Amino acid sequence: MRFTRTRTLSGRGAGADQFRVRITGLAVAGDGRLFAAGDREVKSFAPDGALVERFPASDAPWSLAVDGDLLWLGMQGRIEQVDFAGIKVRAIVDRDRLGLATGIAAVDDLVLAADATHKALRLYERGRWVRDVGTEVNTRGFMIPNGVLTVAYDARRRLFVVAHPQKHRIEFYELDGEPAGRFGRFGNESPQDFGGCCNPTTCATTPAGIVLVSEKAPPVVKAFTPAGVFLAATPTEAFDPGAKNQFLAADERFVYATDSVRGTIEAFELSED
Repeated sequence: MRFTRTRTLSGRGAGADQFRVRITGLAVAGDGRLFAAGDREVKSFAPDGALVERFPASDAPWSLAVDGDLLWLGMQGRIEQVDFAGIKVRAIVDRDRLGLATGIAAVDDLVLAADATHKALRLYERGRWVRDVGTEVNTRGFMIPNGVLTVAYDARRRLFVVAHPQKHRIEFYELDGEPAGRFGRFGNESPQDFGGCCNPTTCATTPAGIVLVSEKAPPVVKAFTPAGVFLAATPTEAFDPGAKNQFLAADERFVYATDSVRGTIEAFELSED
C-alpha cells in the first residue's frame, strides 16, 4: 500500500477555516465530513477541503470523536456530547477522576476517555464511570512523555485501540476494558519498529480496520494490519520536521493528519500499489 498526499486543509491564522493556536482532535462523520477541534471551537470540512460550518465549544476541546450523528468533545474534567451544529446533548462531569481528556472514543452507550493528567483510561457507560482500563497490563499507568494519550475505536473488530508511547506498542481492549492483544517493539532497523524515546505518539483506525499510528523525530504516519504487519508510511516531506503528536482520522477514502508546527491538516489517500 502507499500514502499519496492530496491536499492541505486549514492552517494557523485568523481565517474562518484556520486555528489561531492549535488543532487538538480530528474525526470523520459517516457523510465524509471532517471535524477538527482546536482553540475553543469545532470546524467541519467537506471532502474537497471547503469549510462547511464552525461553532464554539463551551471550553477548550482537547479531543474529538464521532458517535453516529453526534460528536464527543474531551475537555478538562469533563466530556461533552454535541450535535453537528454544536448544540449540547449531554455532559459527563467527573472532575475528581478525569483530568485533561486528550483522547476519546465512543460506541453504543460506552465512552472511553484518555486522561493525560492521570495517565489513565476512564470507561463510562450511560454517563457513569465503570472502571479504569489497562490497569492489569500497565500497573504504573500509561507512560506518555509526549503529554498526549490517545484512543480510537476499531469498528471492524469492535475493539478500543490505544497508543502507548514509552512501551513502543499499540494496545487493544475489549469494550468491557479487558486486554485484547498488542503489537509493536522498539527498534530502528525496520519500518515496522517504533524508534526513539516515545513512539508511537497517537493512533486511529480506518473503516477497514487498518491501524494508523503517528511517530515523531521524524514525523510520519504509518499504516499496519491489526496483527502489526507494516503496510505503508507517509512521505518524509509531508510534515514539518518538528511536528509531533499528529492527530489522525480516516474514512474509506482519506487519511487526515495534523501538523503541529504548520497548524495544518494534511490529507492522504491510502491505496494499493
